[in-house]
Amino acid sequence: ARQLPLALNRHLPDDLAVLDAHPVGEAFHPRHSASFRRYQYTIYNHRIRSPFFARSAWHVPEPLDVERMQAAGDLLVGAHDFSTFGKPLRPDGHCVREVMHVRVRPCSPCLIL
Repeated sequence: ARQLPLALNRHLPDDLAVLDAHPVGEAFHPRHSASFRRYQYTIYNHRIRSPFFARSAWHVPEPLDVERMQAAGDLLVGAHDFSTFGKPLRPDGHCVREVMHVRVRPCSPCLIL
């Protein structure tokens, strides 16, 4: 299993990478069996747009308040009903999800969420 990520990454595009791999049972479904998901969002925070970040970051030219953004992100931590944003994965399911952590990290000229 240690060599599998290296082998897979040779065949994947540059903007996608396998970080780790573990054996799973036949009943495992990559979408429905996942115990958690991790998301990362990038904001390019500069007054002039960048062609280098055009496809990978949201361009916000106005100054951003990282402390206030973190305080707002902290309000998302916990269990919440996200049914406004989508439908359950299964017909008998629900849209309550638990946000375990929100971190707003400056990485000039970007913010990483």
